[in-house]
Amino acid sequence: MKVVVSKGLAKLGDAVLNFVVSAGISISLGKPEGVKVADKILRKSISKDQIEKIVNKSSFKNMKIEDIIEALIAYVWVNGWITIDELISAAAQGRTVEESTRKVIEKTINVIKTKI
Repeated sequence: MKVVVSKGLAKLGDAVLNFVVSAGISISLGKPEGVKVADKILRKSISKDQIEKIVNKSSFKNMKIEDIIEALIAYVWVNGWITIDELISAAAQGRTVEESTRKVIEKTINVIKTKI
């Protein structure tokens, strides 16, 4: 089984990712921070090969890799496979947007691998 994602999930995932990374960095640094995770950070955080192992091929025809990543984050949350608190905890392991984003993506991919 492979995950099927959509542009709607990507929009939701964008909001979830920005929130959890902002919250995680705030915890890590001990002061409030609000961040927007740039698409280039998402593209650098995981290889296309890793994504292709878990996402239906049809997703790649209509979506950019960064949108697919955001959709996966929304997918695991919407399906109850992970909580916002768990994503924030993953993000809090980093001190930069790049580190926090990578931790959230790793957590998301690991959860998906246990479910599919």
